[in-house]
Amino acid sequence: MTDSLIAPEDRLRIVVAQINPALGDIAGNAARMRAVHAEAARQEADLVVFPELSLSGAPLLALARDPAFLAACRAEVEVLARETQTGPALLVGAPWADGGRIHNAMLLLEAGQIRTARFKVAPEAGFDAGPMPGPIPFRDTRIGLAIGADLDAADVCECLSETGAELLIAPLARPHAREDRDARLSAVVARVVETGLPLLLVNAVGGQEDRVCDGGSLALGTDRRLAMQFPLFLERVRISEWQRFETGWRCLAAPAAEGLDGPQADYAALLLGLRDRVRKGGFSGVVLDLSAGPEARFAALLAVDALGAGAVHGLLSAPDDDGAALAEALGIAVTVTHPAPLAAALEQAPFGGMADAAALAGLLLEGAARATAEGPMHQITARRLDPTSDAAIAGSVTPLPIEDVAARLGIPADGIYRYGPYKAKLAHDYIRTLEARPAGKLILVTAISPTPAGEGKTTTTIGLGDALARIGEKAAICLREPSLGPVFGAKGGATGGGRAQIIPMQDINLHFTGDLHAISAAHNLLSALIDNHIYWGNKLDLDTRRIAWRRVVDLNDRALRQVIVGLGGPANGFPREDGFDITVASEVMAIFCLARTLEELEERLSRMVVGQTRGRTLVEAGALKGIGSMLALLRDAFQPNLVQTMEHTPAFVHGGPFANIAHGCNSVIATRAALRLADYVVTEAGFGADLGAEKFLDIKCRQAGLAPDAAVVVATVRALKMHGGVPVKELGREDVAAVQRGTANLLRHVENMRKFGLPVVVALNRFTSDTPAEIAAVMDALAPLGVEAHVCAHWADGGAGAQALAHAVKALCAQPSHFHTLYPDAMPLKEKIETVAREIYRAGEVTFTAAAAARLEDLQAGGFGHLPVCMAKTQYSFSADPTLRGAPEGHVLPVREVRLSAGAGFVVALTGDVMTMPGLACAVISLH
Repeated sequence: MTDSLIAPEDRLRIVVAQINPALGDIAGNAARMRAVHAEAARQEADLVVFPELSLSGAPLLALARDPAFLAACRAEVEVLARETQTGPALLVGAPWADGGRIHNAMLLLEAGQIRTARFKVAPEAGFDAGPMPGPIPFRDTRIGLAIGADLDAADVCECLSETGAELLIAPLARPHAREDRDARLSAVVARVVETGLPLLLVNAVGGQEDRVCDGGSLALGTDRRLAMQFPLFLERVRISEWQRFETGWRCLAAPAAEGLDGPQADYAALLLGLRDRVRKGGFSGVVLDLSAGPEARFAALLAVDALGAGAVHGLLSAPDDDGAALAEALGIAVTVTHPAPLAAALEQAPFGGMADAAALAGLLLEGAARATAEGPMHQITARRLDPTSDAAIAGSVTPLPIEDVAARLGIPADGIYRYGPYKAKLAHDYIRTLEARPAGKLILVTAISPTPAGEGKTTTTIGLGDALARIGEKAAICLREPSLGPVFGAKGGATGGGRAQIIPMQDINLHFTGDLHAISAAHNLLSALIDNHIYWGNKLDLDTRRIAWRRVVDLNDRALRQVIVGLGGPANGFPREDGFDITVASEVMAIFCLARTLEELEERLSRMVVGQTRGRTLVEAGALKGIGSMLALLRDAFQPNLVQTMEHTPAFVHGGPFANIAHGCNSVIATRAALRLADYVVTEAGFGADLGAEKFLDIKCRQAGLAPDAAVVVATVRALKMHGGVPVKELGREDVAAVQRGTANLLRHVENMRKFGLPVVVALNRFTSDTPAEIAAVMDALAPLGVEAHVCAHWADGGAGAQALAHAVKALCAQPSHFHTLYPDAMPLKEKIETVAREIYRAGEVTFTAAAAARLEDLQAGGFGHLPVCMAKTQYSFSADPTLRGAPEGHVLPVREVRLSAGAGFVVALTGDVMTMPGLACAVISLH
């Protein structure tokens, strides 16, 4: 017998908001609710369910009967209710005064009103018991609420069932206990069996005082199967789809999270409890007496796991104490003191006075005692951290909550979507509100031709942003997202270095918010649709010999450069030659970074040329009818990511095309948003100024209507010596003559930036091996051009080490802008390539293979001649020869292939041996 739908339109879309409210923070909790409500409205949800006491936080105890607190809660509920005039209804938990009694209540806010309230029946400290409840009418159904401990009482759910409830919802703020999770699930199963109704459980997550709510929200069907399961100890907001069948409501299956059991769950509870105790209590770290025995040492491991080594300070009774080795291995700073002056040492510790430190240490030790009594729960291999490494330095800083970072730019809490405590995305709806605002000043950071000696362009971008903030300016930073290719290849991460980093660095360098994976998925979906179209009859008459659309993966893998797909017989399609590019060279990535709106993103995706018919007619991606699905994959990713520097300057990190094989700039949508939120926006373009900066100016600025106010060219004495012919092993010794020879590369890049009408300043990143004579040689070389150079120490000193540069940049931005592109739109494609080669690379001649020349003629004749050109060239030289350092002139630039990126709006010219899928070197970071 089948269970039939009553009506296809008889559905409910319920957002489950497993959030982490803070006790007493009514405004902060309400702001989080508004953000969830805004996102739920975008998803066209019907109802958002929050946990028990989600507005006030829990446990309230005496606070539940504080008249001022109750009045503040009621006022905020009334405001939230008015905001439901549009969007979904809300089920909000709050303390509620009614008829002289104080109740633990769930309130239905809908259509601008407080529709109804239901009160918890089970007794609870601080609250009066409510009456036996009836169901709440909502959208042609009846919802029964079992609040908190009411879930454990059979009579409450039985009453709801007998009075007509069709769906049970259980909002909880249930703390973690190993035995309680089993009891909780047993109670859910029992209530479903007894009532014959499905049940949606929504539990809070987070630590408060001595309790930790563990989340684990779920939906259980009448067949006793889990239809949805949230993770433990993590904030999650997810929509659940409910459909009414003849037998009643059913939650359509959603992916279940992996569970944690036993000691793993207990350890996760300790981590979250400590993290929230520090964050919600306003502390910046913890102090522990490492001489107090094994429990204290366990607590140190726990604290480092929860907060990072930089937020943990240890006390030792002697330098050779047993805890000293652990402190060194974990990178914990320590103070050596005798037991008698322990109180004084606590007072002098960096995280507050003795009372605060002792309270936190006591909490840690109490948890550690419980944990060690039950046996080892967490296997930790302590390894020695170099305290000067970027990882150790980044770990020494406690990030601000991302809402606080957003507030520095005036972004409200409902203008962002949190990805954990320290990452967020800027909401599409909020970005639209910024359009009418005036734009701030745009500063481009570029560099000399890169060398193994290092230049520090990203580090300077971050240091300059921090320095502008230090001198009192409202500043923001715009960077690209790191690709996993270089992260696991030879280069490593791309979050800056030293004291000039963006954080959380590990998150950003790895999967971050998943943007690059979304781009890979969208690109490869189109690849699959192309081969599927051919398999099912090829109505578009695609010529399999002329399919231009390759596949992508975000890794370096030379073996995938050329492949044959469709092997294995007729069931696998038609064999044809194909290949992989790295994701950051994808046209989808370029479009992602050049589109200003979702509508423009969709239109550009439709325009991408995927191949030709047998009659040599171009075939666009839109003809394959998959653009809507691609857009669905990209929609959330298209919202700019917001993080912070180590000094808490806001940083937008979004998009990541390479500059040698793509246009090398962060997203237009992030840059435009930053310009309307900050007075000064510092951004970078990949590799040297001949690549990233030229494309930033000739492609990104041309298409987005941007006009930079100043350019910073970054150099180091060490890199200039390499350009002057010194091998890496000899860079530590003084060589003024080599610096003088190498400055030719720097001067060329400065001159090139001036060809775009930009005022230029040079940032000279200081190394300890630099000598006064070498620095003077750089200054002397720049003097005839009238260009200032500022020695910067932001790697060692953060923003304080780049304040002179910040003042110089501010002065340049005060001058009128004379920016212009290098060539006009009307110039033919071939001449554009020759112009870049002649004016930027100083080439004496440009040669074209027969195929490249023919392709340029076809594109010019086909109406693409107005597009800018994107030069794909080695980053290591002005020429196509990566070994030719310095400032070569009169060389030959060979163009071997030309590709059309019609959606991105440029034509790619591949020169020399440059590849769009890099390979791995012999020694790579992924081996370490």
